[in-house]
Amino acid sequence: MLGRPMTGSARLGDLFAGPAASSWEDLGCYTGLAGAERIVGDKRRAAYIANYNQMDVNYRGGVEFQLRRNMVLLCPQTAQFLYQSFTPERMSYSGGPRRYLEDTAHRVVAPEGDASEKVLALMRFCRDLYKPTKRLPSHRDYVYGGTEEELIQKGEWTCECLARLFVALCELVGVSGRVLYHAIGGHVTTEVFLGTWAYIDPRMGMYFVKANGDFASAWELWNDPSIMATQDAQVRRDVSDLSTWQERQWSTLNVYFHPCEVNGFSNYSLADTHQYDYTPTSAEQATVGGLWTINREYRALIQEVFQFSRLGDGRQRMDGPEGGTGV
Repeated sequence: MLGRPMTGSARLGDLFAGPAASSWEDLGCYTGLAGAERIVGDKRRAAYIANYNQMDVNYRGGVEFQLRRNMVLLCPQTAQFLYQSFTPERMSYSGGPRRYLEDTAHRVVAPEGDASEKVLALMRFCRDLYKPTKRLPSHRDYVYGGTEEELIQKGEWTCECLARLFVALCELVGVSGRVLYHAIGGHVTTEVFLGTWAYIDPRMGMYFVKANGDFASAWELWNDPSIMATQDAQVRRDVSDLSTWQERQWSTLNVYFHPCEVNGFSNYSLADTHQYDYTPTSAEQATVGGLWTINREYRALIQEVFQFSRLGDGRQRMDGPEGGTGV
């Protein structure tokens, strides 16, 4: 049983306010902190802002927050532009200065594989990076962020960093991608372009395939959750050892694509790394900055928006973005 029914983009249209976006200029009011004004509902708006502030503190304004600051809301007003013009179908990084990263990408994928096979191989690589450490570290003694090379070397496990890493690795094998935020639910995933846009969660090994064999996009899943109920054994086997298929299916339906969720995209390319700050943040630095104070507020708002009795009730798993708040 998947849970509550979805009512489609007409229902989503009631939860966002503003004009249709048909240009980059039009996206401005749907971007970053300004986007909060387009979210209908005081609690939803407050949770979105808490997520934004916590990312800032958690990464001290570094790349993860910079990407969150650039996030554009996915809603009926922006969907057409986001799926037609927002992300280049061919990325601009030409190779050369990131040899370790390039070698890693090409070591993971089979050269004879098609684009979808390469994407799934890279997804599994990111999904399993934590395994050599034998256990997940506590958020209270972790070092957050770093360059893609540093993420690989330390065995990254936070969803926001794995999403960035996955998009970068996909770019190196010729597949365009972008970071996808489930901003209230507190999880970060991706979409990649495989002829059509495909929703891929590289931390939890989740994706969905439609009846015609194409991967489902985030927008399709948000508007037609029945797609989640018809997945074959291979798709289900790819879920991370950190969870079960049933748990992740429940969270995807009842949180990340719940009508009250706030989703959005940021573009990321290795060609633009000069724009970002990759300085890592220690747990001590984040704590001094007020991470756990903001985290308590954020967790309370998540419960109110989704009407959970408590976080972590057996069907919900703590994914870890922004200080361990995800469900």
